[in-house]
Amino acid sequence: MSTPPANDADQGSPTGTRRGLIRRGAVAAAGGLGLAALAADPAQAAVGTMLYGEVNDATTANTKLTSTALTTLTVANTVVRPDSAAVFANHSGGGIGVYAASDGPAVHAIGNPGIEAFANGSGSAITAWSQTGYGLDAWGNQAQLRLRPSIGASGAPAGGNHQVGEVFVDSFGRHHLCVVAGTPGTWVRPGFNPLVPFRVCDTRAGTGTPYSTGIKLGPGAVRNIGVVGVEGLPVPAGVTAVVGNLTVTGPTAGTYLTVYPADATRPTASTINVTVGQTLANQVTTKVDANGVFRVYNSTGSTHIILDVTGFFF
Repeated sequence: MSTPPANDADQGSPTGTRRGLIRRGAVAAAGGLGLAALAADPAQAAVGTMLYGEVNDATTANTKLTSTALTTLTVANTVVRPDSAAVFANHSGGGIGVYAASDGPAVHAIGNPGIEAFANGSGSAITAWSQTGYGLDAWGNQAQLRLRPSIGASGAPAGGNHQVGEVFVDSFGRHHLCVVAGTPGTWVRPGFNPLVPFRVCDTRAGTGTPYSTGIKLGPGAVRNIGVVGVEGLPVPAGVTAVVGNLTVTGPTAGTYLTVYPADATRPTASTINVTVGQTLANQVTTKVDANGVFRVYNSTGSTHIILDVTGFFF
């Protein structure tokens, strides 16, 4: 009886040679796969494989997140750090860092604060515009809007270029509105704006007003007086009312005078009542028309009138 080969590698055994070839082929195949894996381009990795340390260069293309189901695409950041961010957009060149468009709310933010924006330059950190709805709709359980005071500014801006519609809050918390564009522009406060007394009308001759003709206001006569665009009187367009003192002097008869808006029907109320030859003054507050004009009516006789503006409402 012959003895079987002790080693599959024995050259004399056909069976041993076949097994050796199979084993060597398996090793070679495995080695080839290893080399292929080492030489593979990371960009050709199988779907689902995450690559670390690779540069994402989309060149001029767009990167999209597309949902194929009725769901929400979520970008989450679980790093607990005060400077961490789920989404960080940094764009230069005059474009837009983040652009959102939607049939519903374009941006829905929940947080403290929900949205924080910083403008590096002279542009706006946030611009809100709507074609048919609200540019900005804010609500909450406390104040819907907070404008923080400008530290060190005790009044309206004294420099810089400003546009109509700007709102400025000084260090005392007072609001100022820009009503005329410029450097620094014309600023007023909502509500009453006191002024240094300014004589806008004096019918006596040689007293230096456009009404200083020396002609008294006759019986049943009306004098229109404007306060917008008067040199030296800082009352802006859009004023709603003025405050001043009306003085009557040299009346030829007992009379009363009424001050009222130029676009309104004269009321039956009087502003001041005087007797013959009396000089008397009374404070008056009256609305003005869209052009900043009011009227003074004299009932009986003739009299000179003097009117000093001391403030206005905006």
